[in-house]
Amino acid sequence: MAVPQDRVTRKDFIRRRRQGGFVGRATELALFRENLSRPPERNDNFELLFHVAGAAGSGKTSLLHEWEKIAREVNAVTAFVGDEAHDAVDTMEGIASQLSRQACPLKNFEKALREYKQRRVEAEAVATIPSSTATEASPSSLVASQLLLTGLGSVPGVGAIVGAVDPGQVALGADRMRSAVSGRFSKANELDASPISTLTQLFTKDLCAAAERHPWIVLFLDSFETTHKSLGSWIQDLLFNERYEELPLNVVVALGGQQELDAGQWNDWRDQVCQVELDVFTESEARSLLAARGVTDEATIIEVFRLSDRLPVLVSTLAQSAVTNPEVLPDPAETAVERFLGSEMDEVNRETVLTCAYPLYLNEDIFQGLGLDVGGDVYPWICSLPFVSDQAGRRRYHEIVRSPMLRLQRQESPTRWRSRHRQLADMFNSWQEQLQQDRELDDVVAWAIPEWRDWHLSYLYHSLCENPRGLATVVPQEGFAACLHGEGPIYQWLQTLHQAGIDSGDAQLQDWSRRLEGAASADGEISLSVLETLSKMRELSDTDRSVALWLRGQILCRENRYDEALHELNKSVEITEDFLPAILVRALILLSLGKVQPALLDLDRVIDADPTGELMPLARVTSLAARGTFPTYSSVEEESASWDSDAPMNILARAEYLATSGRPRESLAELDRMPAELDELTSLTLVQRARALAMLSRNDEALSCVDEALEIWPDFTPLLTQRSEILSAVGRVPEALEDIQRAMELNPNLPGTIISYCRILITMGRSADAFSKVDGLLQSSPNLALGLIIRSALHLEFGRRREALADAEAAQEISPDDIRGHISLAEALMANGRFAGALAEIEVALGADLVYPIALCVRARIFLAMGEAEKAAEDANKALSGDKELALALVIRSITAVILGRDLRQALDDVNLALEKNPHLVMAHATRAQVLSAMGRQFDAVRYLSTFLKMSPDSLLVVVARSSIYASLGRTKEALEDLNRSLSINPNFEPALIDRSELLLSSGRPAEALRDLEKLVQMGSILDVTDRIEGARAMQVVGRAGVGELSGTSGSHSAGRDLQALELAIAENPHDFASREERVEALLRADRIDEAMFDITEVVEQTPDRVSARLLRAEINLALGNADIALDDLNQALQCDPDDIQVLANRGCVLEILGDAEAAMSDLNRAVEIAPHDEWVKGVWSHLMESSSNEER
Repeated sequence: MAVPQDRVTRKDFIRRRRQGGFVGRATELALFRENLSRPPERNDNFELLFHVAGAAGSGKTSLLHEWEKIAREVNAVTAFVGDEAHDAVDTMEGIASQLSRQACPLKNFEKALREYKQRRVEAEAVATIPSSTATEASPSSLVASQLLLTGLGSVPGVGAIVGAVDPGQVALGADRMRSAVSGRFSKANELDASPISTLTQLFTKDLCAAAERHPWIVLFLDSFETTHKSLGSWIQDLLFNERYEELPLNVVVALGGQQELDAGQWNDWRDQVCQVELDVFTESEARSLLAARGVTDEATIIEVFRLSDRLPVLVSTLAQSAVTNPEVLPDPAETAVERFLGSEMDEVNRETVLTCAYPLYLNEDIFQGLGLDVGGDVYPWICSLPFVSDQAGRRRYHEIVRSPMLRLQRQESPTRWRSRHRQLADMFNSWQEQLQQDRELDDVVAWAIPEWRDWHLSYLYHSLCENPRGLATVVPQEGFAACLHGEGPIYQWLQTLHQAGIDSGDAQLQDWSRRLEGAASADGEISLSVLETLSKMRELSDTDRSVALWLRGQILCRENRYDEALHELNKSVEITEDFLPAILVRALILLSLGKVQPALLDLDRVIDADPTGELMPLARVTSLAARGTFPTYSSVEEESASWDSDAPMNILARAEYLATSGRPRESLAELDRMPAELDELTSLTLVQRARALAMLSRNDEALSCVDEALEIWPDFTPLLTQRSEILSAVGRVPEALEDIQRAMELNPNLPGTIISYCRILITMGRSADAFSKVDGLLQSSPNLALGLIIRSALHLEFGRRREALADAEAAQEISPDDIRGHISLAEALMANGRFAGALAEIEVALGADLVYPIALCVRARIFLAMGEAEKAAEDANKALSGDKELALALVIRSITAVILGRDLRQALDDVNLALEKNPHLVMAHATRAQVLSAMGRQFDAVRYLSTFLKMSPDSLLVVVARSSIYASLGRTKEALEDLNRSLSINPNFEPALIDRSELLLSSGRPAEALRDLEKLVQMGSILDVTDRIEGARAMQVVGRAGVGELSGTSGSHSAGRDLQALELAIAENPHDFASREERVEALLRADRIDEAMFDITEVVEQTPDRVSARLLRAEINLALGNADIALDDLNQALQCDPDDIQVLANRGCVLEILGDAEAAMSDLNRAVEIAPHDEWVKGVWSHLMESSSNEER
């Protein structure tokens, strides 16, 4: 047999195996190897998730690395991430980077991650945290972190300064953070609050694609004891829950940590975890490792066992030292260090190893920064030591080795200890300052940069180790910054504090660390828990405790927990009475809750205490708006001359005033003045812009702004409320309802949310529910202008004009410059017939903005009510010039086209487009039917409305619209049924009362008509119904002539339009059957019976179910002596409507003429049964009874 040229000798093989082999843990290695040897699809015992648990030094990391080697042997692509990853984003980035180096890139994820990181790098910061006195607080930070939280869109007179500004923007300030800069808002920082979902979706999608190209993907996550809080739920979502795309079975994850998995967090998935417990080496395993390292002397072996307790990392470290002369020394730390370093190590190398223990981690730059006078081969030698591990390019001493080394050096030379830490602190500080200078970052946004944050926390660690008591005051300030930047920075800060406490030996730091770590491990939001603990630490200054409570209040507000937020802010002010940021935030929350008077006291307090500071402009504008006492804009400009006109918060304050005063274009122009690097990056600016855009009906742009803000806070009540309003405006009512219902679930007592909910209920035709909601709100907040405006509109719908006007006037008194109040008052005045006053209010609302679409639509409606359709059409067209797809303006233009007899096809196109844009606009559905009817398509109109009413059976406008079309078709019974139905929903609905009174009068039922007419008078109807009332009363007294008295010039046909006018109307619309019937009556009055008969026969043939046409032809035939033919028409009419009393009475009379008295009496009795109080029916019945008695005599 030929010998291979690369044959290895047995001696070389044994030496190589001893140098690089992994000794021990045979069971654990076999477990993992076997798992990857069986196909998961056919084996229910396959493990998807491993968790290796064991004490520090038990060999967890080494075992995971051996498992990684096994995975590579079966062609797996792998990634190994340790505690350098502090959150899910860091973890995904580490995994993607390692997979990419194995020709397995996650391209979509990496692209999104680059974009995300770039946006964060470019972002500017928000604010400064007050450090020692309350007067140092940046007001911009207050506003930035609070305006959206309070939902100012709900405040009386104050519009939607509801910008999505994360309290997480608030952090430690630096010298570069001055007033103009501290007002800036960083959207990138806000994205820190919620990048995980989008990035994980792309990560899992790419991972699934990669799993199709590779047999295995195995991910190793070490140091899970430090990352479990931030990664536990994310890993569960990744592997087990259905939140993201399901990973294939060839993706395996292995965790390593010192503790067992948290029982509460992992309870639902413990059966899916393969738990591997690592204990110390057995004696056999320990002897095997020592033998592999060449340690065979029994005395040495016993001493290694004694010093290491057979802990694997110590056994390995002591074995490599090749100890041959063990000694027992008095200091345990020194003994351990000496054993780790070994007796053969020279003094230079010994000092180098000890000095390299100072940093939290090593790389070549840090090694060079230590200033050691050693050769270039020393750093690689350090990295090869058995207690030094490599984690993503960072070399770390094992804590069991590093801790005694540091303790020894601190005890041996406290001066050298402080000097070395100061040297390292200065080095890290210079690095962080250089990064800030190169990238033009301030301290706030720098916290969002992982590289800067690592250097900054290393600077903090070494500073604390040098002088733990002297720098204790900075600990809470750093904690504020960490708490407000997300879980990852919080855990990094806590780890830094923990390590500094242990390594410095400082009892106070250790105590703080224990208390804060205990808060972080509690249930609930980690930032809230940590801030609560800080606020209760009596060792802190009053200002620091006030800041902690202030920040807690803002976070609670973000979570819609307004009462709790107020409680925290009250405590903040109790501790530091002049802490103005907390006072202003409290005022804003009180306003959002409708508690105007206490809010005004807080606002005045801020204005008085800070008359020239940054807080004053916002406090001033908010106070004026809440009082409804805005001066003219010119006077505001004059007053603001002393303000920094370019300061972002002052720009926003003026923009808010302009929007509230109904000048959205000027508001947008003001927002355009925001610094270029802030515009469109500021959520506050975005949402303020959304409000102005919505006022101009540029709803798609407005929606885009709010959607962007909601990506940050998907469950934040004021944002959900604002989006629901815009969605409703563009006709996406189901989505609007979903948003507002979610908002109501989150915070059912927020006034702005209740008001928006009422608006959507009104849109859906649930006006009674809306009235109940808003009326209840006004019981607790009677001075809420928006609530009064909504209730005014509902009063109008229910026919309560006086109450509507009272509410509208009260709203304007509370907030006289609020544009919505002017529009509401205009509508109430219009409903009360005070058209001049209504137009005057609209003129105020329009102001300088003569193309304000909504105000123009209201004015068009006023013109319609005044009978000036031409002017209404002009306003509708003007509104459409500002927004060519504004649904309300399109509907109004359609109505004017019908009234003015213009292009009905264009009218139909307009109303169809309106319904496309807003399919839930009830007025549009009713108008479409009117247009169809005007086009002669009455039956299409009826079918259309009937279909709509199946979905919305209580829509009053649609019910009344269908009744009018039924009436035009002569289907009196159906028309009356619809009118009765509408009045059962709303007994004061004026259009229904008017139509029913007319229909009853035309049906010969004056008594019932009189009741409706008298009710209109009692309601204060603007319609003059005096003539109708007199006519009804006359009809009751005189009665209506019976059919038997008809002649060729039947008295039943009252005078109407002349023949010429009717001819013109019919020529324009041949399908206007009501006009054609009216022409028949006019012909009868002119004694042109043959022509009348010809015309009515044509109508009957075209509309055989038209009851009024059948009845009219029967009258003509009877007048011509054709009683039999008349009876045929009356029989056909009763088939269409068996309960029509006019047809029944007339057929009774015809039957009596034909000699069938019994059948005649049956019809009359049936008519009396249906309408026992109808005077005309009773008159015909009496006439027939008298005729029957005369015949008998």
